[in-house]
Amino acid sequence: MNSLKSLTLILMVVSTAVGICQNPFEGLITYDVTYNELSPELENYKNSLPQQASVYCKGSKIRMEQVTAFGKQVIITDQENEQMVMLIEMLGQKIALQIPREDYLMQIENMKDQRIDYVQETKTFAGFDCEKAIVTDATNGKKMVVYFTTAFDNPGNKFIALKGFPLFYQDSTNKSVSMEMEAVEVKEQFIEDQLFEIPADYQLMTREEMQQSFMGIGQ
Repeated sequence: MNSLKSLTLILMVVSTAVGICQNPFEGLITYDVTYNELSPELENYKNSLPQQASVYCKGSKIRMEQVTAFGKQVIITDQENEQMVMLIEMLGQKIALQIPREDYLMQIENMKDQRIDYVQETKTFAGFDCEKAIVTDATNGKKMVVYFTTAFDNPGNKFIALKGFPLFYQDSTNKSVSMEMEAVEVKEQFIEDQLFEIPADYQLMTREEMQQSFMGIGQ
């Protein structure tokens, strides 16, 4: 197995799901993850992909945590300070990958141009009545089905203009994967600040340094 390739594919799936809550909600949302369609290359790693996501929200900070067959993968986003970091645990290594600020801001700008069409249809997710919306990606024109609750404030950077909080969405904007995120539990609770910090036992690396670190492992 090519460890670098498998890590890249899995992180691509994990990052597809990031960015779904915002102040003032503080708590934990648990989502089930379903894969409707995978590219042939990613299909080989289907059993290794995360089946659930834990999303911690506090103020302007988001932590999405998923477990794969290779280890735990975490994405921490600080919207106020425009920062994103990935915590990667794989093959005995613990790496903190800092996403360049310009890449983060470019992602935000693309999301601001999303088109949102609201539909007269409702469903219940995690005990909340949710309204339906169709979100059209500005970069590739692909559409996402979203169900959101107005019990919380606007979502974070994935659906910036949506007038509520997404508890379900279908995402096929990534050419390698079509997936669904469905909230199964919403818990409003105190969240420790340390969850949004880089642990001391993680080594901070650039993308190039990480690639070198995994090069040749598992070949």
